[in-house]
Amino acid sequence: FPSHDIPRGLYLVDPAIGINVVTGLVLFGDGRLGSQLVAKEVGGTIIKRNFNPAGPNAYVNSVTIRDIGIILRHPATANPANYYQVAIQLRHITRSLVQDVYIGNYPLGVSSGLTPPATQADGRQGYGVSIGSTSAGDPAYAGGEVNTCRRVMCSGVRFGFTIDNPTFNSPGYASAAYSTVIDCCEVSIAEVGISQYGQCGAGCTFSNNVIQSIDQMRGSSATRYSLYLDGYEHFVS
Repeated sequence: FPSHDIPRGLYLVDPAIGINVVTGLVLFGDGRLGSQLVAKEVGGTIIKRNFNPAGPNAYVNSVTIRDIGIILRHPATANPANYYQVAIQLRHITRSLVQDVYIGNYPLGVSSGLTPPATQADGRQGYGVSIGSTSAGDPAYAGGEVNTCRRVMCSGVRFGFTIDNPTFNSPGYASAAYSTVIDCCEVSIAEVGISQYGQCGAGCTFSNNVIQSIDQMRGSSATRYSLYLDGYEHFVS
């Protein structure tokens, strides 16, 4: 399987292009403080897979992303109409792992030369980890279930960890990224901490997580949630 080391340093990534993963890829760095991907100031996704929404698509599975930091860069003043960035799209990717990763609009460690958001209301922009699938009856379907996030920290995002988010699924209720595991993770300075949308989603585990400083982003009238679950047979501890 392919393996790619990201040596210590800062790496500018254009979210409009992103880093595309393939089956079996291991993408690892020198720790979340050492190897950091810094987003260019445009909308898009940092890490994702190639996906044709009209289908068909090959299955992508067994991807590992670990020991890196991802610094999002949104407009200085938050506005729901702004472009948005997604750090990691585990959509249409199956049985994969994100571990020991930092994500957020707040620079960390070696990226401290970047300007942080002026207020927490302005820091709540973008998405940390988005997980999802397309309806199994859709020609584009290519998996998206049984993924794990462990020891991932999101600091300064609108959505921390979100499963089958309607922003990315149309309609969101037609998909079901079941058996997701989010364990020993942390979300702070967010509008929605951990969320799962759609009555078809089932069997997810949310354990040993810390969710704090949940409030609206500037200009938003949306309801705030620490934990939002639509599905059934989930385990929360």
